[in-house]
Amino acid sequence: MSAKINKMLIFDEKCKHIAILERWLQYAFTKQIVLTDKILIEKAKNIVSSIRKEQFCSSKK
Repeated sequence: MSAKINKMLIFDEKCKHIAILERWLQYAFTKQIVLTDKILIEKAKNIVSSIRKEQFCSSKK
């Protein structure tokens, strides 16, 4: 009976570790998406800014 309880406790502990890992991976994935969005927004702003500069320069000619 003791061996069975030990196996159950070990299994329960592994399940807890898996649950913690899953939560951490969800957090990391969400963080990655947020950072990627910020990078893409910044790149888009730079592109729009350079297009506006080109349009401004060409309108002065």
